[in-house]
Amino acid sequence: MSRLILVAGILGFFAANSDPMAGAGARLVSPGMYTGTDFTACIKFQFKRLARTNVFRFLPVLDPWLRPHRWYLTCITHNNKDNLITAYLDGKTVGEVELTKTDPKWASELTVGYMDPSWYPGISFIGNVTQFNLWNRTLTFEELLALGKCQEAQEGNAIAWSRAEWEVNKVIEYNVDPQDLCYRDPPLTFQVFKAMGYSEGSYLCKAIGGVLRTPPTIDEVARTYLMTQESRPHCPLLWAGVTDRDLEGNWTFSHNGMPADDLPWAFDEPNGIIYENCGGMDVDGLIDDGCTSKRCVPCNVAEEVSFTLRGSCEEFAHNTNYMMKTEKDNRVFIGYGDFLIYHNGSRWLWMNNVTNAFIAEMVPAHYDYPVGRQQWLLHYPVCGKKPGTIRPFLLTVCENGQFTCDDGTCVALYQRCNLQYDCQDNSDEAQYRMIRLPLDYKSTTAPSPENGDAGPLRVKTEVTLENIQVDTPNMVLKVGFNFSFSWMESRVVYINLKADLGLNQVDSNPTGLWYPQVTFTNSVENEITVIDKHTRTNVLRHTRNIGSDPSLAQEVLLYPGWGNPLVSYRKYLISFTCDFDLTRYPFDHQSCLLLFKLSSAARDNIRWDRETSWVRYKGSHLLLEYTVGEVTIVSDSSDDENGILKVRVPLSRRFGYAIINIYLPSLIMAIVGYLTLFFLTDNFEVPVMTSLTTLLVLATISNQVATSLPKSSNFKLVDVWLLFCISSNFLIIVFHIIIDLLQFAEAQESGRGDVAMVSRIGQMTQSNTHTPVTKDLLRPSKAIQRFRSFPYTNTRFGWPPKGKDILSVAAKGRMRPKIRLTMVGMKKFGRIFVAFVFVVFNVTYWLAAYTTL
Repeated sequence: MSRLILVAGILGFFAANSDPMAGAGARLVSPGMYTGTDFTACIKFQFKRLARTNVFRFLPVLDPWLRPHRWYLTCITHNNKDNLITAYLDGKTVGEVELTKTDPKWASELTVGYMDPSWYPGISFIGNVTQFNLWNRTLTFEELLALGKCQEAQEGNAIAWSRAEWEVNKVIEYNVDPQDLCYRDPPLTFQVFKAMGYSEGSYLCKAIGGVLRTPPTIDEVARTYLMTQESRPHCPLLWAGVTDRDLEGNWTFSHNGMPADDLPWAFDEPNGIIYENCGGMDVDGLIDDGCTSKRCVPCNVAEEVSFTLRGSCEEFAHNTNYMMKTEKDNRVFIGYGDFLIYHNGSRWLWMNNVTNAFIAEMVPAHYDYPVGRQQWLLHYPVCGKKPGTIRPFLLTVCENGQFTCDDGTCVALYQRCNLQYDCQDNSDEAQYRMIRLPLDYKSTTAPSPENGDAGPLRVKTEVTLENIQVDTPNMVLKVGFNFSFSWMESRVVYINLKADLGLNQVDSNPTGLWYPQVTFTNSVENEITVIDKHTRTNVLRHTRNIGSDPSLAQEVLLYPGWGNPLVSYRKYLISFTCDFDLTRYPFDHQSCLLLFKLSSAARDNIRWDRETSWVRYKGSHLLLEYTVGEVTIVSDSSDDENGILKVRVPLSRRFGYAIINIYLPSLIMAIVGYLTLFFLTDNFEVPVMTSLTTLLVLATISNQVATSLPKSSNFKLVDVWLLFCISSNFLIIVFHIIIDLLQFAEAQESGRGDVAMVSRIGQMTQSNTHTPVTKDLLRPSKAIQRFRSFPYTNTRFGWPPKGKDILSVAAKGRMRPKIRLTMVGMKKFGRIFVAFVFVVFNVTYWLAAYTTL
């Protein structure tokens, strides 16, 4: 005989106020349904107390903030087509699960409640249930929402609460108005606490989720005063929620700092000047009073206030939930389960209400209330701490997604450690470790790949080059860059990660984390990455949280290490070596490599993630000598095996500098040398000296170029140009010598006689170091006579013969040249030849230079 247990039998049935172990519940025989069809099952419940091992562990999708004494509607739908089970609470979806295997069978009976202790031992429910209905279809979301808001009252078409015949066992039945089964927000009221100072009273109201009451009219003041006297006749004096402590005469509400205008002041109030800065209430209206005075505290709060106790390492969520109640003029915090927090007249105690064992007592504090983050002296082991240990606990009204300040007030959880103070006591910026390491963690061992994947750990890198300086003579590339790498640390757990990466900063050195170490292989100093005060490490949140930590007295959300990468940033300024190929200088293109090698683990355990890594250059692309091209990562399988990442930096030389400082001056010098071929031929020294000067300038330019480049045996393109310019000037000088010789020979053949030779004789005799030049040589007759008697035996031509004079030899025709070239023809030939060679060379040269571009 099969049995269908809806919701795993975890919801009790009817008013099971008796001992749950006695087996209270109800049974419906032959429900007529089987598990293979679409269905919707709904039931309303209200619990009073839950046992230590409670029903809600089998339904974790239910809101842990379920409150006692409040009616809830829970529904479960089954979609046979998609094989989905969906849970709803008050018409809102709270969970969904896909059934992996179904075996439909007819149900012989339906049991709700605790019928047989052997089925689910230790599970109990003490409270009320009603309106169980079952439909043979899946209700729509709109229908479920209407049921949750009590906008509809339809009953099931398969099982209807009002028509079904139930067999009950050990329960109490009674009738209630259906409207009482619908949840309504509890009305705001005010609760009055015993006399205390203004600051303590304001803190207490905020800590329980309320504010100090401030009546807007005289009538409201009187009514508040009279109502307080009925509940607390020993409170003739009350506080009001206004103060002018910040600025005398400027009254503001204490809970939000907004201006408080048109207050119902009593006659001749306020009158305390600077000595009375806090608002109080008398029967006649508001007054000002000293903030250290003792008055009772009226707080505007909800009728039922729920609290959560954090830091107790409690396994079950319901045992951390408490409801604040008033008993015998004192506040008590009644737990949903086994525990109770109360004041025994001298101290606050935390006890087990079932075993009557005292667990801890609160250490006296400035504000003698257990709300907020307080220190407790243990009488019973908690979280592995021995009795006698002082341990912090947090009793708070803050809900999920909020952080509790030390004074008990609430701020959004994302405001925790967001680099600005949000709590009044600044406790939200108190330091805490964002990362939790296991006890066996080793910072020298690389983590396993994320999520247990096989293969080496992949490290992603992001390189942002900010500035580049090129030192060509030393063949060095000086680079300033931001270097970041990210990896998955699967061994750790993160706490309270935020969406903003900048707020998830991890202290680099104190944490003892493992960091990938990178060696900059081709750096001049063989440098490596360092972890110091300039290193910033953050956690990038990608996954959802995996729960909280019940051992901490604060709200924390835990995140796994395998889904949220660590990102480490640091700026470096490093000089890298680069092999420059200057063959085509200054029209060359260089390709420099930056080598990054992973060196913190064996190469089989760690690799670069080349698919997601990237590099970019955001500096100026126009450098002094070069233009920076597109910076890329070079893919190489052999490099991947060796853990090396290559970043390629392409450089194209800006040849404008060379054009202006090398080519243009040398071209001008070459043209000047060429123009000497157009000088007059009467004076040999002028064109020769001009050519020699241009040759000297070209040699100087060549030397400057050589000193500005690395010492290399390679023949560079600029060397070809300079060598041509020097050679062309040397060729021009040769032409000048030939032209000068031809002019001399033609002068002898022209028959101009002795007088025509005077100038040539002067030049020739001046070149002879043995015979001084006299003034007689300046007169033609004397010069010729002297020249005839001069035995010219040491001339550059090696003639005339010994014992002969020049003119006698010339008269016999022995000086007549045997070539037919003329001086004018040689001059024209030189001009044309040099120009032709210059044009041909330049066309060839600049075509070659153009191809390199």
